[in-house]
Amino acid sequence: MRELTDGKGVNAVFDSVGKTAFDASLDSLDSLARQGLMMWVGTASGPVAPFDPQLLVKKGPLYLTRPALADYIADPAEKNALADAQDAHRDVEARKTTGSSVFVV
Repeated sequence: MRELTDGKGVNAVFDSVGKTAFDASLDSLDSLARQGLMMWVGTASGPVAPFDPQLLVKKGPLYLTRPALADYIADPAEKNALADAQDAHRDVEARKTTGSSVFVV
């Protein structure tokens, strides 16, 4: 990713798998830009084991967040954006799109 971004790195890494992918996601922090964000959004394979937060300092400074769905559906406008997310997932699965998906709330 650093090569593709002229050495800057990407702004965000998303982990929606959890337990079996979290260590690999931490390894991918090397791809993050300075002050980049790792967003842990799911536990499809189970909960993540405790880890040393000093890893974020060694690779960063970086940010890690673990948002919950309840935080995003409290506001009706944000909840309505989830309908667009469903359409975006369908488009990705059908290979109708490539690259990033952007949602405006």
